Amino acid sequence: MSRTLARAARPGKGASSCPAPVSTQCGTGLTHSSRDPCLPKTSTYAVPGPAWARDRCPQSRQGKDSPVKKLILALVGALLALAPLAVTAAPAEATTRAQSQAIGTAKDYLAYSAFSRLGLVDQLEYDRFSHRVSLYAVDHIKVSWKSQAYKAARAYLHYSHFSLAGLIDQLEYDKFTHRQAVRGARRAY
Repeated sequence: MSRTLARAARPGKGASSCPAPVSTQCGTGLTHSSRDPCLPKTSTYAVPGPAWARDRCPQSRQGKDSPVKKLILALVGALLALAPLAVTAAPAEATTRAQSQAIGTAKDYLAYSAFSRLGLVDQLEYDRFSHRVSLYAVDHIKVSWKSQAYKAARAYLHYSHFSLAGLIDQLEYDKFTHRQAVRGARRAY
């Protein structure tokens, strides 16, 4: 077995005195140049070489996976496994004309008046949208029903006199949930 030695310093101990590349063998028995990325440029030893030279050679590390590489491979595997589920679970981008119109109408109503979720569905149905389209519209707009209850309670108190219990009853009549009615009425009272 032949050994090729290059006159170079170990890493951190000075520069190489040999300007020409030297053929060496890494720990796997493959021949590489000293300027090859498998071995450090300041490599002193060839076969079998020091541990720091063998560990830098990708061929000698086959079968050794770092924890980071294992984590990345696990995450990629998990994402690939979930990809079909995510695609089927995503809502349809394209909406029908009726759904788009119902969403616009719901936003218009909320711009000038306070509604409960069910009250808004009823109002859209009164405007001759189907129940299914009305529910779709209400479920696809961003609105805080708690703040809607507060706005409705404040509007009632602005033009009429109510006890706290009477205001809660009125908000429940407007189809706010009991919790929304209580929070809205207490906040406005």
